[in-house]
Amino acid sequence: MAVWIFHRDGLPKLEDVVAVSYARQMLDSCPHDFIVDAGVLAAAIEALGDCAQVCTACADDCLSEQNVAELTNSDIPPAIPPASRNRG
Repeated sequence: MAVWIFHRDGLPKLEDVVAVSYARQMLDSCPHDFIVDAGVLAAAIEALGDCAQVCTACADDCLSEQNVAELTNSDIPPAIPPASRNRG
């Protein structure tokens, strides 16, 4: 990816930059070997983070609807039966 970099002389220069994710940086700093490619694992971690952000945004949008109850389908049973939800 090419980006503009401002150097000490104050002049911008177009340079190629390789974007490295935080997940990849953390994996690269780990002293252990992985049974999968670190790049594939980092991509999976990044994808899971993206998915969580999208799910949160979707839930926020749904809760801002005027008729939230209309978004639910009462024909679908809950994932956790009501009687067992509060058991600790």
